[in-house]
Amino acid sequence: MTVKTCLDSTVVLTDSLPVKLSDCGRHLFIGHRFAPFEDLAPATFETSATAAYRDAWGGFLDLSSDASGVEIMRDPSGMLPCYVARSEGSTVFASDAALISQLLPQHISWPRLAAFLATDGMRSRATCLADVEELLPGMRERLEDGARTTLWSPWMFVQHSRSMHPEFAARALRTVIDQTVGAWAERFSRILLGVSGGLDSSIVAAALAQTDCRPTLITIATHEPDGDERAYARALADFLDLPLIEDFEAPDHVDLSVSASAHLPRPVARAFSQSSDAIQYAHAEALEIDAFMNGGGGDSVFCALRSASPLADRILAVPRPRELAHTVRDICQVTGSPVAPVMVRGIRNALRAPRAFKGRGIPSSPPPACPPQACCPCIHG
Repeated sequence: MTVKTCLDSTVVLTDSLPVKLSDCGRHLFIGHRFAPFEDLAPATFETSATAAYRDAWGGFLDLSSDASGVEIMRDPSGMLPCYVARSEGSTVFASDAALISQLLPQHISWPRLAAFLATDGMRSRATCLADVEELLPGMRERLEDGARTTLWSPWMFVQHSRSMHPEFAARALRTVIDQTVGAWAERFSRILLGVSGGLDSSIVAAALAQTDCRPTLITIATHEPDGDERAYARALADFLDLPLIEDFEAPDHVDLSVSASAHLPRPVARAFSQSSDAIQYAHAEALEIDAFMNGGGGDSVFCALRSASPLADRILAVPRPRELAHTVRDICQVTGSPVAPVMVRGIRNALRAPRAFKGRGIPSSPPPACPPQACCPCIHG
C-alpha cells in the first residue's frame, strides 16, 4: 500500500497504481499518464477547448491545489473509475465504491435504481447508492464545495474544420492505434489478450505484435457452432506468430444466486460473464499475467451501427449522388432492410439535425503525406 500525504491535508492510498507528484508540488497524478503524440499535427487534432488535456492522456486522476483549494480531475477516457462521497466535512474519492462503504455506511437509493433501470442503464453522475456519486470523465471537482466543471466533451470535436480526406483519416487512425496500444504495452510485462478473430480484437493484436511485448492470446468458445470462433482466432495467431489459448465456456462457473454487481454502485454486470471471467482469471494466474486487454469498445470507435444514422450524416455532408447510393447500399447490406425504410429514416434524421451540423462537407482534395511513424510516447508527468 502506497500512502501519499500532500496538497493541504489530502491523503492518497493506492495499492498498485502509480502515483507521482509534479515538480512544482501542486499536482498529484494517480494512474497511468502518457505524453501526447506530437507527430500527429496538433493543429489538426486539437481545439482551444481541449487545452486542459493537451499535455497528457491515459487513465488517470489529477489532484491539484492552489490558493482557492484542492481539485480533482478525471481524464476523458474514464478508464480509472472515480466515485465520491461526503460526510461531516470529509470527502472520500475511490476507484471502487465498495471501498467507500468501508469508511461511510451506504444504502441503496431505490428511486435512483428505478431511474437507472427505466433508462436502460443511462449513465449520469448519480449512482444507485444514496450517498455516492461518480465524477464523470472529463470533469473537475473542487473538494471544498463540490463544484464541478466540464473540461472535455466530444462536442468539442464536432466542427467543420475537423473534416478530412478519408485516406488521411485512415492513416491517422492507424497511427493513433499503434501508438496508443504501444504506450500501454510499455507499462506491462505480461499481457493476456482476449480475441475472437473479429475486427476489433484483431486490430489490438496486430498493434501489440509490433511492440516488444509478446502477448498471449485467449479465445473462449461454446460447444455450439454459433459460439465457436476458434478457427478465426487461430488464423490471427498464426499470422502474427503469437501463442493462443483455447478454452470452453463452463456453465458450472455460473451461479445465478450470486450477484455479479454486488460490489458495483450500479447493476451493470452480467451473470453469464462469470464463466469467461473465471476461465480468464485462472489462465492469468497460471501465466502471472499483469494486464488483460480485449477489443471492447471497438463498435463505438469504428461506428458499428445498425441504423440509418450514417445516411443522415452522409446527407448532412452534402454528398455526391454516388456517395449517397453507396451509403444506402451499405446500410441495407448490414441491416437486411429494404431501401425505402432506410431512405425515409435517414432523411428524417437529417431534417431533425441542428443547423450547426448541416453542410459539413468531406474534403475531396488528395490527402497530405502520411504522418511519420513514431515510436511509443514516453511517460509524461
